[in-house]
Amino acid sequence: MSTRCLIAIHNKGQGYQSVYCHFDGYDSAVGAVLRQNYKTLSSAEALIALGDLSYVRDDKVCAYHRDHGDSWHQTQPKFSSSERTLLRLSEDCGADYLYVFTHEHWETQCLM
Repeated sequence: MSTRCLIAIHNKGQGYQSVYCHFDGYDSAVGAVLRQNYKTLSSAEALIALGDLSYVRDDKVCAYHRDHGDSWHQTQPKFSSSERTLLRLSEDCGADYLYVFTHEHWETQCLM
C-alpha cells in the first residue's frame, strides 16, 4: 500500500504548481526529504519541473516521465489557481499529505 502526497509550490499571486508523488508520502519520509534537500525555491522548482513522481528518497527521485517514459501530458505539473482547487486536486489523486513550499519553507498538511 502506498502513501500518496501532493508536492506544490505557491507562486505569490499566481496560484500553485504541483506534482503527485505515489510512495512514502508521509511526513517522516517525503516531508523530511523535502525539508532537508529542497530548502530553496530553485531546488523546489527543479523538483516540480520533473512532473509526477514515483518516489522522493534522500537524494534519489524517480519521475514517471523521465525514468519510466510515461506521457508528459499526463505527468506534467498541474496548475491550481487557489488553495481550494489545490485541495480538490489532492483529494482527486487520493493524497494523504500535501506539501507546499511557500515563504522559503515547506508547510505540511495531513489530509487523512
